[in-house]
Amino acid sequence: MSMSRESPSKPLMAPVYNDITKENLHSQHHAIKNILSRASFLAFDTEFTGLGNKQDGLHASNLDERYENMRNSVKNHALLSLGITAFEEISKEDTSSLEQRYNVHNFNFTLFCRHEYKVTPKSLEFLLANGFDFNKQIRHGISFYPGNDSSRAKPEDHSSIMRSIFAHIHTLNIPIVVHYGLMDLLYLYYSFYADLPERMSSFIADLSEMFPAGIYDTKYVADYVTRERATFLAYLFRKYEREQEEWKSQGIKRHVIIRVQDRLPPAALSDCMNSRESLNENGKRSNGSKSYCEQYAYHGVCHEKMNCGKSHDLNLILDDHEHKKRQKRRKIDKSSRNEDTRRDVKSKVSNTSGTYHTAFFDAYMTGYIFARHLVHLKEDINTQKNKLYISGKNIPLLVEKSKYGKTSSAHEEKKREKVRDEVGALHGNASDDSTIKD
Repeated sequence: MSMSRESPSKPLMAPVYNDITKENLHSQHHAIKNILSRASFLAFDTEFTGLGNKQDGLHASNLDERYENMRNSVKNHALLSLGITAFEEISKEDTSSLEQRYNVHNFNFTLFCRHEYKVTPKSLEFLLANGFDFNKQIRHGISFYPGNDSSRAKPEDHSSIMRSIFAHIHTLNIPIVVHYGLMDLLYLYYSFYADLPERMSSFIADLSEMFPAGIYDTKYVADYVTRERATFLAYLFRKYEREQEEWKSQGIKRHVIIRVQDRLPPAALSDCMNSRESLNENGKRSNGSKSYCEQYAYHGVCHEKMNCGKSHDLNLILDDHEHKKRQKRRKIDKSSRNEDTRRDVKSKVSNTSGTYHTAFFDAYMTGYIFARHLVHLKEDINTQKNKLYISGKNIPLLVEKSKYGKTSSAHEEKKREKVRDEVGALHGNASDDSTIKD
């Protein structure tokens, strides 16, 4: 029987995850597909070797030009790790219950691209600062070849297995969730599906057919629907987790309960799994008297990095934001003087900067945020389907096939190949039946 852990509980540990490398991919990929098949939705995050320079046009005002520049960036850089989190909704026997429960499986795929690629120094610094293990990536990374399928590839090759997992996801017809996810989707498509189409309209048309249940971008929802004060991933996760814990303790609003499942039965390199033991090893809260970094509080990035003398503790930032919100309410309504006497729910995480940016953990946080949206936005969440956040634009990129947009030739060939495989399987079954009758 699989043991599970509920989150939040006690000082938060980095959630249990399955560390998938070249040593255990072959033995685990069937179990991975089975878990993905049970999911209600999947959350994704990627880590890659860089974006390029500012002058590379990744923020061009013309979206077709921007896509072309992003496409070139993806083809010249490489995916380093992929995080997938599967959220399986648990049916409720008591329909009046305020709890919405999910069983959750986390997967972190360490990858090793076999094509030549560029590396951006700032990206390396960022990854190293957040604990990315390049030695492990080189020694144990799953080899893959991006772009179109190779005629020489064998089904047992690591690259073929990764493509089969991605192809399996297309068949599930469940929502796909990302956070500021256009670049993630470009990397996933190029690494495990096909060469990126030259036109953005074809890429969008392909995505709309590949993921018919829709793609949801939690950054877009946070910016334009819930109108959050800050919308970077770690901030939203910490805010919503505190909120959910408070609502659970009060028992007055629907809330999300997450049960992070134990990792799959151990295979090779099990000692690498869950290597990040705790977000704060000493378990102590940051000094509340220390002022926090305003730049980090609103953008999730600090240009001073390790030299910044101010706190990046999200609990400290959120405590201050909540305090200011209460002060504002008191100014509007003097009758709420007892506001400060209410019980503050203590946070379950200590210092929350510096250990977030791993692919599996970012995928987990993205999925948690979406689970919260499902509970509190309810039917309204459907109106946010297929809207990707685009920097510098006040409207989203719509993932829908236009009457002028055509799917790519590579995508059409994939569809024909699928039909051929299905026909071949039917003929194979018919031959087996005739053999049995004889």
